[in-house]
Amino acid sequence: GCAPIYADLIEKHRVAEEVNPGNEQPFVAYSSIYFTFNFFNVQNTPDQATVEARIHEVCSKDWEQLKKDYSQIADKYLSGYCATMVYQDQLLYNTYKLQGNQLKIANNINGTDLDWTLGAALFNIINVQN
Repeated sequence: GCAPIYADLIEKHRVAEEVNPGNEQPFVAYSSIYFTFNFFNVQNTPDQATVEARIHEVCSKDWEQLKKDYSQIADKYLSGYCATMVYQDQLLYNTYKLQGNQLKIANNINGTDLDWTLGAALFNIINVQN
């Protein structure tokens, strides 16, 4: 139910104009996206159908069942995973139009952890070169 809300929010704030991965250009997603996709047990190069099937499978459960199935995860994190994954689905596939193997989910590159600072630097370097 929150997918249309996220889609409207993304459109209202012109997110697609701010970051445009371009046609067929590889796109590495990390940090929050990595942890969310990891929670949903989605492969490192996920397609949209797989992501949406996992959203439906996990997020159709009631809160008590989620807490039972994922008892090792703190409630403060568990409570946000479904909404976060729906947002990321909207952003990556419907806004950025990422396809097939174009999307790579990573937590590190050559053993170096990725964070927003390193990611922003890499994004700027790639954009300057293109």
